[in-house]
Amino acid sequence: MASKINFRALFKNKWLYAGLLPSFGLLAIFSYYPFFNSFYTSLLDSNGVNHSKFVWLANFVELLTNDAEFYPALKVMAVFAVADVVKAVSVPLFVALMIHHLRSERAKYIFRVLLVVPAVVPSMVGLLLWKSFLSETGMINELLKVIGMGQFATSWLGNEDTVIGALIFIGFPWVNGVGTLILLAGLINISKELYDAGRVDGVSAWRRMWNIEIPLILPQLRLLIILTIIGSIQSYESILIITQGGPYGITNVPGLMLYNNAFSYGRVGYASAIGIVLFLLIIGFTYINNRYNRVDA
Repeated sequence: MASKINFRALFKNKWLYAGLLPSFGLLAIFSYYPFFNSFYTSLLDSNGVNHSKFVWLANFVELLTNDAEFYPALKVMAVFAVADVVKAVSVPLFVALMIHHLRSERAKYIFRVLLVVPAVVPSMVGLLLWKSFLSETGMINELLKVIGMGQFATSWLGNEDTVIGALIFIGFPWVNGVGTLILLAGLINISKELYDAGRVDGVSAWRRMWNIEIPLILPQLRLLIILTIIGSIQSYESILIITQGGPYGITNVPGLMLYNNAFSYGRVGYASAIGIVLFLLIIGFTYINNRYNRVDA
């Protein structure tokens, strides 16, 4: 049974709660209002400045039935989402396991700090570096020439056959600091008695990982997966900076369509409709994740 609100305690500490009002006010202005306003705007034929006309669901009908870019963009987004999930789980899990099983507590602390350090580097800087690495005269092609494989040098970002793979390759070796720390936190919470029992039974490191560690950090893995999927659905910045959706629209994603319609084509209502569809996709994945968590609880 849900606990009742203690109005006496609430009134007694009214000034403490009143101190939260400015924060909620700012949230309402800069987060909640734009969010709910986007639903209203999606029903308009609007350029965001001086032209707005109710078209009801016409933006959604156009997007889902007449826009030749939308479904190919969804397919590209799905490819990136799958790749991002693999990158977010595989290498960070391996690194988290390696750090967790270090004997030196000092070494564990140092590695945790080193995982956080890259976060202070603006992501824009990293994207521009990778763009230069993957250019025709970039480091990747020069390295191929040095090791005698110059025949494989190409315009990685301008070639239809390589651009998707090149974008997925960005960030190699994909040691995501936040993801690694999330998994490491789950590993730290595993009872030492389980490890001791495994040693007594002669469990190998491989079996220990599959039978003890991974099953016990499934909540962290699911959290990491759903956050990665949400990030992939929302993301378009790297594509905007590196390829602008090219070549020939091959790397176009719904987020980039939203950006272009809002800021390049002046179709704010249509861009809002794209945003609502992406929001519904995120809600769907979040619901599936929460449902599986309830089943396992």
